Amino acid sequence: MMTVAMYCAGNSKEATDTYREPVNRHQRYLANAASDWAAGTTSKDYPNHPKMLEALRKMDHDAMRPLNMVWTGSPTEIINMITTLHNDVGGFDVASLMSNAWTLPADKAAASMRLISEQIMPHFKAR
Repeated sequence: MMTVAMYCAGNSKEATDTYREPVNRHQRYLANAASDWAAGTTSKDYPNHPKMLEALRKMDHDAMRPLNMVWTGSPTEIINMITTLHNDVGGFDVASLMSNAWTLPADKAAASMRLISEQIMPHFKAR
């Protein structure tokens, strides 16, 4: 299983303009929550955690989208993103979708979920 932030709209510009800041805000919250690691906290169990935090701080929506780390776009674009990632990693069974990034208005989240259920999920149902 994997977790992916996903927002679907009628076109790419609308989707990215709507979901860019909520994703960026989420990234900032994650980095702040792990900030003790940047202050010198270490653990033999997580030796690369400081490097991971440094990389996390550099990732925003626009850096993550071309890497398939966030699925934002039109239904066709998201179908292509899912298919590409599925092929790149050798398949996955479940993708847990974060579709309401805290401050996203409920009506926008609901509209995105409708597009996902009506236009994206049926594409993968037969697989």
